[in-house]
Amino acid sequence: MQSALIAKTTSLVVSFANNNSLAVPTDLIQLIAVGRIISRTQDLATIRVSQINAQVVISQDSTIDKDIAKIRQDRQKKRRIVKRLGGATSLTANLKERIKRVLKKKRLKNVSELKRELRSKLCETTLKKAVREIGAEFDSEKRPFHLSAKHKDARVEFAEE
Repeated sequence: MQSALIAKTTSLVVSFANNNSLAVPTDLIQLIAVGRIISRTQDLATIRVSQINAQVVISQDSTIDKDIAKIRQDRQKKRRIVKRLGGATSLTANLKERIKRVLKKKRLKNVSELKRELRSKLCETTLKKAVREIGAEFDSEKRPFHLSAKHKDARVEFAEE
């Protein structure tokens, strides 16, 4: 897979923990796609990695295929979508406790009001998920339950049988 991405190179993939830097020999190394070169001396370059656990591709050749940047952009896009959906967000006990406190004090119509009360930066889907886990409801969800005429007739028929 790596050889398809980098044209005519032998490459080495290095994983970093969050925001670490690495000193590498400048004569045979070029950073591709992720990091940023902070300082450069005659024989060493210090590279600061911007992402947590980012994979940095270090190669001996300067010819780089444009696919690498595209793949990285796609990954970031997917990550943003997941965050927006609140799918990967773990709900902490602290968050649930704060939501309970707010819901005891005030009657709220919807999630955006809850977000405002909490002064939270979390997405509304995550907050909705937390409220559902607590077992609480918003006022807009407590609207009266009305049956249509068709459903009423069906219920009457079912009761008569």
